[in-house]
Amino acid sequence: MFRYRLRQALLLPLLPRKILVSSSMHDCCVLELHHRKPGPGYQRHSLAYTPYLPGPFLVVEYFPFNMWLHFVIILCLIDMALARKDASLHLLRQKVAEADSNALRFLRGPNTELALWLRFCNGNIDEAARRSLEKAAWRKKIGKVSMGDISRGFSSDGCALCLGGFKARNGAPIVYSHGLPRGNEAQLRRQTVYMQERVLDACDNSRSLKGRGICAPLTIIDCKQPSFRSPDKALRRGGIDVVARYYPWSNKGTSLFIGVPLALKGIFKLARPFFPKDMYNRFQLVESREDIVREGHVDRKQLPKYLGGTSSWSLQTYVPRRCLSERALCKPPPRGGL
Repeated sequence: MFRYRLRQALLLPLLPRKILVSSSMHDCCVLELHHRKPGPGYQRHSLAYTPYLPGPFLVVEYFPFNMWLHFVIILCLIDMALARKDASLHLLRQKVAEADSNALRFLRGPNTELALWLRFCNGNIDEAARRSLEKAAWRKKIGKVSMGDISRGFSSDGCALCLGGFKARNGAPIVYSHGLPRGNEAQLRRQTVYMQERVLDACDNSRSLKGRGICAPLTIIDCKQPSFRSPDKALRRGGIDVVARYYPWSNKGTSLFIGVPLALKGIFKLARPFFPKDMYNRFQLVESREDIVREGHVDRKQLPKYLGGTSSWSLQTYVPRRCLSERALCKPPPRGGL
């Protein structure tokens, strides 16, 4: 409510003299815009909102075109939408804490993951609370994960990690998969959890994404590596199924495939009529690593040299730094490559 009143105070000097603003009572805000004196052209507009009802509501008795009036109402609707979102998030947090006082410890950020569940469940607080509690209970069983879980893949020809500090043009974090990760189901599950939590942290630190309930990374998959294959049982259960059930927002991101074999390209084109347009467009194909920058997916400064960028970032410096901060034992990354 404080932000709403502050918005009113800021708007008052901008309004024409014939428009008056008044509100608000308890937990319900009412905005009234009208001429000073009733007459033939009398206008009265009420904008009512309460966080405990599905609002906001706009009640217009007489609404001729008025540029200032439209401008004021649009600003107030935006402000009310933000207030409603904050109220819903507060109620969700309260509901989760009441059901399990320890659940919030296993969800990323003060509100990052709660906001994602709320958006994924289309604002349904009860469903978002159920999914959040289910995720927290599952995450508690996994226990601590660290860069040590990811570094196990460095000794094979396949691994995946979130490129810390880098972001795509839309502000989304970047995940790089060197082929596809190898390991048994338990190992791949821990690798997936660690990578997704780094993605969540990156979204929480992103100015363009923080608080929006959006956290869909750009995933770059190098199909030229020997480990690129049809997903086996361990990868499906430890990776694909885990993301679908506990990190479903990640599937909304773009996947960028480097060097897809010709046979798969043909299948991909044939399947186009069977996919919704937005889903099909989330899969992009490029011939080489240099095409990632050339085709405008990522700025050159936001990629290491191995992927066609100009950043001096490397696994040799990033992995030890993460392991030190996490107090984890890690296998050293291979020389060359990332």
